[in-house]
Amino acid sequence: MAATVVVALAAAAVVALRDGSGRGGGSSTAVEPSPTVAFVTPPTAQVRPVHEALHDIDAACGTNGGHSGRTSLTRDVDTVIDFSRRYPEARFPIDDETGSTLSLLLVTRQSMRDCAPALAARVDRALPPDYRDAALTGS
Repeated sequence: MAATVVVALAAAAVVALRDGSGRGGGSSTAVEPSPTVAFVTPPTAQVRPVHEALHDIDAACGTNGGHSGRTSLTRDVDTVIDFSRRYPEARFPIDDETGSTLSLLLVTRQSMRDCAPALAARVDRALPPDYRDAALTGS
């Protein structure tokens, strides 16, 4: 399970930083982090619940296709969205990788797509506009 989270975070980070294929706008311009953005490192006590939420989502959606534990999934998504609002420009260790707020939201949205599309749409709305998926939000 931990390997799935690490792979998903790494994949989301690559999508977020490569050419526009990971962006909602489909731009062909490379997406690079702004040099003026100051990333923060949240305290471990703040990252732990997000880490646990990712593992819970993986367990509920990844292995059995999901649709069980809706209350738990809603709570997990709430945890991720709350963290992203408190730490919009964060980098943090998670398993053996470095995650970011953006990669966290992208991974969560992707994990929820088939498992709980309404929750995927909630996560999508928490993403910066350039990374939103019009198919999820109806815009």
